[in-house]
Amino acid sequence: MRGSKIYKISVILMILAVAAYLADDPFIGVIYTGFIVYVFVSEYKHSEQTGKEIRFLTELDRFLGNLKHHYFRTGSIRDALFYAADGIKAPLSRELAEIAEILESPDLRTLGNAYQNSEKNRYLRLLMSMMMLVEENGDQDNENGSVFINAVMQLRMEVRDERRFINNRKHKFMGLTWTAALPSLSVGFIASWATETNPNLLLFYYGRTGTVLRLAIAGISFVCYRFVSGLKNAGIESTNEEALRGNVILRWLEGLKKGIKRIVLFCFTGLIVLSALMYSHKEAVRLLQTDTGNIEMLCDIADGRQIAAMEYLIPLYTRKLVMEKGPMPDVEKLAGELLNEDGIGNAEVASSAAEEIISRAEMAVSEGTDIIDLIVVLVAAAIAAFYPELGSIFEKIVRNSKVKDEIILLQLIVSIQKDVPGISPRVIMETLESFSVYFKEPLRRCIDEYGICETEALEWLKNSCENTDFVRIVDCFIMADELGTETAFDEISSEIRAFREDRKAERTIDLENDVLLGTLAAILPGGIILFGYLLVPFMISALNLFNSYQNSLKDFISIT
Repeated sequence: MRGSKIYKISVILMILAVAAYLADDPFIGVIYTGFIVYVFVSEYKHSEQTGKEIRFLTELDRFLGNLKHHYFRTGSIRDALFYAADGIKAPLSRELAEIAEILESPDLRTLGNAYQNSEKNRYLRLLMSMMMLVEENGDQDNENGSVFINAVMQLRMEVRDERRFINNRKHKFMGLTWTAALPSLSVGFIASWATETNPNLLLFYYGRTGTVLRLAIAGISFVCYRFVSGLKNAGIESTNEEALRGNVILRWLEGLKKGIKRIVLFCFTGLIVLSALMYSHKEAVRLLQTDTGNIEMLCDIADGRQIAAMEYLIPLYTRKLVMEKGPMPDVEKLAGELLNEDGIGNAEVASSAAEEIISRAEMAVSEGTDIIDLIVVLVAAAIAAFYPELGSIFEKIVRNSKVKDEIILLQLIVSIQKDVPGISPRVIMETLESFSVYFKEPLRRCIDEYGICETEALEWLKNSCENTDFVRIVDCFIMADELGTETAFDEISSEIRAFREDRKAERTIDLENDVLLGTLAAILPGGIILFGYLLVPFMISALNLFNSYQNSLKDFISIT
């Protein structure tokens, strides 16, 4: 209910943003509105996905507890699965029905291996692996009790830890993504308020500089949102670099895909920025020919008749000079023409109006696409083309924690499978290969060469990886030939609890670091908008007015 209210408020804000931007700047408004819609859809999808994942893990935790209880009561995996699945909600119930069909199938090994190597939930795949092994080799009791019950209990502990971690991450990052995105909604309101407060800033906010700033703010907000969203979602899924390294065709296709993506981003971004700049030039010319917001500030007059005359004559003469496209007249000549107009009865007022008309006409004539626009377009397009590289950099940042999680999973697999009667190192290694991402290719090659020479295959696997925790697992496989599988892997079993506690502490520290980075990224767009888009232009305008006042004061003193 609370999440529903948040998204209703978000929809209202989005509608207000659409109305504000379409009234303020239609072209830039479409970009900002598209960004806000993208954020809203992404956050809604992520919220739904996270909720489903938490509910799935909650149901899985309940199922594993029931499975342990019914297996202890019946001593049969199939009967325990049947009773434990009672009352379990979808989608877990559908997965359990599929597992039950596989266990009842005469081709258990083939279907079980296919399920184990699928994209299903990793805990269900590991449970399927243990069920297959116990069905084929039988169960046995050791000092910790039943091998299968011990495996189920370890799986349940992992499920609970994962659910707590997801809940904690969701709580820590609550609101940070919106903090990065929502400040962009204020840009249109700031521009409208600032120009009404200080008409001298009209060309700044609606000219080329303001357009470039708006596009830059949109780009920075998007990058910051993606960065915070990536941290919130526990990182970007890693590409299997080992598989790409070992397959020329996959490498070529991946490179072609990146190249096409860069070209598309370059062209699309360049077109958008160029169109926005051309629109800003057109809008600047229109404002120079029609705006009357700064008329009263041209000279110290309180005569409403003269003010009304200037509000009519300045736009009129400006349009006339722009349309003629000839040389600009002298200020004195133009002031003389203005003195002949109704309402202008003061030479000083006429001179001020003439200076303003010529200044506006010169700026309007100079407005147009130039080399600066081309540089801005190329820089923006180049940044967009290499934006995917930011994902690669972020992936390298989160890779270390991903590898740690995978090592823990591999240790868990070894710990729960080593006690199965008749288990062999090759079977355990095949299970590790099916669950691995970062070590899949080395494990696959080791398995292929294992039948030729076990010692050489394991030594190659040990030397091919630099991760010390993975090397320790490989050392256990090497010792298994001499000491036996159960004894060789006792070291991992004895340390698995310590590893789990260490992982909890490390994940907590990593989460706090991620939240800190996310907070800094989330407040960056708001800080840029507050200082760079609002305060700095007002400060520069105030300094210019102060310098103008000082110069006028010096001229007055010198005359007197």
